[in-house]
Amino acid sequence: MRKDAEELVEVHVIDGEANLVFNYARWQELYNLDSYRDAFYNSLTLEGLIPIMFLPGKVKDAFVGKVAALDRSLYDEFAVPSVLLLLEDGRVQWIYADPLVGYYFSFGTLPWLKNIAAFSYEQDSNGEMKVVAVDTAGGRFDVRVPCSMNKIFDGSWHCLPNTESDLSLFVTFLENGGLVYEKYHQDTDAKTVYRGAYEVFLAENEKAKPGTFHFDLTLDEGSSSARVIKGAYSSHIGEFGSFNLTLTEGQPLHEEEKTYEFYNQAQYTDPDVFGVSENELTNFLLWNVPDARAGVVLRSMTALVTGETSDLGDEGLCRDIWIGTYVDGKFAGEVLYTVSNSGLIYMYEPIGDGWFIVNRAMG
Repeated sequence: MRKDAEELVEVHVIDGEANLVFNYARWQELYNLDSYRDAFYNSLTLEGLIPIMFLPGKVKDAFVGKVAALDRSLYDEFAVPSVLLLLEDGRVQWIYADPLVGYYFSFGTLPWLKNIAAFSYEQDSNGEMKVVAVDTAGGRFDVRVPCSMNKIFDGSWHCLPNTESDLSLFVTFLENGGLVYEKYHQDTDAKTVYRGAYEVFLAENEKAKPGTFHFDLTLDEGSSSARVIKGAYSSHIGEFGSFNLTLTEGQPLHEEEKTYEFYNQAQYTDPDVFGVSENELTNFLLWNVPDARAGVVLRSMTALVTGETSDLGDEGLCRDIWIGTYVDGKFAGEVLYTVSNSGLIYMYEPIGDGWFIVNRAMG
C-alpha cells in the first residue's frame, strides 16, 4: 500500500490491479472538501477500494504524492495528488486522485519511459517536488516531461508562425522515433514536407537538458526549400494542451523564428467518434455523464460498446453505448446512450421514444 504525505489517498495493488482509497475526513479537515461539492455535477463519495479502470497490464508498484506540475484538477487553492502506476512490463501509467470525480482511469502509457523499476520522490533545483523514474540500468528520468506530453502521439501538432499569416506548420511525432514536418501555405495550397527522426532527452546527466528535442529532417523531392533541417529545441509546456519549442542550436523550423507554439490538431476539428477505441469511447461517456458513471462504479454495471449505431438526423450517425448487467452470462442492456461527432451524448427515453442530451458540458 502507498499513501501520500498528507494521508489523503492510498493506492492498493492487489493481484496486479490498482485501487484507490480516499480519506474523506482528512480531505475535509485540510481543504474543506464539502464546500466544493456544489461545483461538481453529482459528485460521488465512494467508500472502500475504488478500481482504476482500463489499465493495459498488471500493476507492480505505485507512487502517490503531490507534484504541482502534474496537477490537472479544477481547484485553485490546493493541488491533488498524482498517481503513477508501474506495470510489470516496465511501462508507466498516470492519473490524478481527485476525490470528487468518482471514476478513475489512466491518461495513457507515458511516452518514452521503458524498463522502469522504481520511483523516487525528490526536490528539484527550484525546491519543487518531482518524481524520478529509475530504469533497470540505473537511468533517472524526470516524469514531468513525459506526463506533460502524454498525448504527443495523438495526431499532428499545429503552429501558426508570427511572420506569415497564411502559413501553418505541422509536426507529427511517431512512436518509432520518426518525425514528419509540413509547411502549408493556405493562399496557394502549396505544401513542403520534411521527413526524418527526432531524439528526446529525458535522463539526468545526459548531453542535453531533460525535455530537449533534436530534429534531423530531410526535404521530400520537388521543392526549392532548404534540403536539411537539423536543430536542437528546448521544450516548454503551455496551457490548453500546447507546448513550445525554442531553437537552441542549428537550423530553425521556419526562417526568422526561433520559438514555435504547437497545439494538437485534433482541437481544430470535430472529434472522430468512429475513430476512437471502445475504451476511449466508454471513458468519454463515463467522464461526462455522472449517472452512467455511478451505475458502473456504485452498482457494478457494465458499459458495453456493441458496434450498433443510431441515426439522429441533423446529428448524423452516432455510436451507441449500453449500460447494463450480465445475467447468466448474457448482457442485458438497461440504458442506451449514443455519442455524436459533435461531442454531444444522448440518452434514449423509451416512454417518449426520443433522445435527449445528457452530457454535463451542455447543461
